[in-house]
Amino acid sequence: MKSWILLGSAALVAVAVAQLTVSQVTGDWEGDSKCVNLNAMPGCKDEHVVYHIIPIHRNSNQVLINADRVVDKKPISMGEILFTIDGKGSAINNEMMINGSKHYWNFVIKGDKMTGTLKNKDKVVLRQITLKAQKKA
Repeated sequence: MKSWILLGSAALVAVAVAQLTVSQVTGDWEGDSKCVNLNAMPGCKDEHVVYHIIPIHRNSNQVLINADRVVDKKPISMGEILFTIDGKGSAINNEMMINGSKHYWNFVIKGDKMTGTLKNKDKVVLRQITLKAQKKA
């Protein structure tokens, strides 16, 4: 994808904008998921997490996250969530129902860092997640 940048008053320059690919997202990511609004999500607990991200072979713009929280150095599965690379190719997103209400996950990947949020139906941020890619064996 190309974007155009205006330099000075008349010069236009084409700049290549990197599109996020499934291969950039797949692998293990580890970090922290922090509660940021206990009024909106009173039972929330901060967690150390590991996300195992795998490609969905039938769809080139989707990945599956197998999420674990780590308690006493042991992984505890929190389940699987299907994510889609957004139309801009810069993030992965998911809409899901939690306790009968729509919630929104969004993660932005830059190099070996991933930052994300969980928002409720009113777009209030409930969690902030910061992850780092783990070295692939």
